[in-house]
Amino acid sequence: MSKTIEKEVYIMKLMTRGILEKLPKFGMTSDIELKPIIVKYFTLTNWNWYVLEGEKQENGDILFYGLLVDFHENRKYDYFLLSELESIESPRFCKVERDLFSSDLAINKDGLVIKLDKKTQIQGILIGDQGLEVVNINTTDGKIGLKEFYHLLDCEVVEHLSLNDELGMWFDEMGLFKNGNFIQSYTFDGEELSQIPGKILILAENDMGESIGLTEVQISYIRNNLSAFGRNVIEHGDEEADPGNLSGNFASLLTEELRKVTLEDLGLSDDDLPF
Repeated sequence: MSKTIEKEVYIMKLMTRGILEKLPKFGMTSDIELKPIIVKYFTLTNWNWYVLEGEKQENGDILFYGLLVDFHENRKYDYFLLSELESIESPRFCKVERDLFSSDLAINKDGLVIKLDKKTQIQGILIGDQGLEVVNINTTDGKIGLKEFYHLLDCEVVEHLSLNDELGMWFDEMGLFKNGNFIQSYTFDGEELSQIPGKILILAENDMGESIGLTEVQISYIRNNLSAFGRNVIEHGDEEADPGNLSGNFASLLTEELRKVTLEDLGLSDDDLPF
């Protein structure tokens, strides 16, 4: 009696639901200096497609944008379809495969593919004199040290403010006492953030309340939903202000801001006060 042995052939999927969910939409990585590679496709003949962005089309196909590198090391940014990759199968190109170990790759400003240590670098948004910019922040074991906050915000003490369940803002706690520093008000998601002194750093927050790096989606969301207004310069004489000895307009401004916060926290208004 003969026995038929069926050989199971493994066919790699070039696209998964997880990859599709991670794909930034077109244009979302254009202003990012260090562009993370979402997925890498390759052939054994050394053709490589590094995907940076992509969107699902009406016909179900997926249009990618990324860096193409051929076996001569010629490179160019271009659009290409998932169906095109799936259809490549010839002695010259071989079949296209998906690199399962490309999650730590990125493309730098020179167009070179580099390997990242994800434990040592994350992205945040810094807003200062130069406007809004995406910055790369060094970490230790994925955690941001106070020295990094001090360096980025040019301060010695930091203050934290939660923007929502996923995002937080950091700024100089003593910024109001620094002569020549600026005070800026912002709106985010329709909420007003009044009189924030100096530079601010925006990071994501995990379920434990720890600061972590921003995703591309979060960066785009912040760009579209954060606006600034009412910028003023702090002036209180030639010397730095003493927090224990405030005087003049600066003291009045700070006292009034603290008064507003206290009344709002208590659910009161000026009319409720006996003086």
